Amino acid sequence: MDYLLINPKVSFLVKLREELVSGYYNVLRQMIQRFAPMNKVKVVVVTEQSFLGYFDLMTALNSVLYVDVSQSDADLMDADMVVTTSIIDLTGIVNPEAVMFKWHQNADSDHFGRMLGLLRGLWIQKSSIDD
Repeated sequence: MDYLLINPKVSFLVKLREELVSGYYNVLRQMIQRFAPMNKVKVVVVTEQSFLGYFDLMTALNSVLYVDVSQSDADLMDADMVVTTSIIDLTGIVNPEAVMFKWHQNADSDHFGRMLGLLRGLWIQKSSIDD
């Protein structure tokens, strides 16, 4: 920032140095959190792998950088969200604070949007708690 402020064309910004430095680091922190997130949402998928939309679901989840996806029952106790198509009772083997998201086998874009909105909300909540 000091190197930039040496330029006479932006000398009017010298008085705002502290604000510029603070703003720069805030933007940088947000970029790092978005592209190399430290706090990830743990999602466990408990679905039948035979339905047509399974590939779309997994592709969507794996494309979100702040999501760790698992299909292992062993990860249910640490899950932040459980995506399931079945109505089996997972009480006792799943994190009681996990968000249960019922996946529709014929999911439309609104259903994907609701899931991604919940994931983003969980990520923001998890990031603010750990900061």
